Amino acid sequence: MQSSTLRYSPQGGLADVESCQSLNMFNRVVEPEYREFRRNVLAQISAGRLTENSELSRVLDSLELVEMTMEVEESGVIPAIDIKTVRDFLWLCKSMDFHRQRQSDQAPD
Repeated sequence: MQSSTLRYSPQGGLADVESCQSLNMFNRVVEPEYREFRRNVLAQISAGRLTENSELSRVLDSLELVEMTMEVEESGVIPAIDIKTVRDFLWLCKSMDFHRQRQSDQAPD
């Protein structure tokens, strides 16, 4: 008997993870995780809970930091500085956006 991992779907019910993953491979555009992290950081800055000088570890937990590191490595962006503060993180996000834009501009039609 094959075990299946269940999670809550956006519609409020349980969904089979394998089924969701197979559906995701047909999506044409998948938003990078760092963009969601950035939205959360900017919302916290707007709410006054963070500043650009805040330590990044106050914002992202260890799993999110690992996900971010993997996404950076996969993107091919090489940070010129250590990413320690929220300001550094926002700079990295802009750099990744620029890199993605250049790649899509150079993609063959």
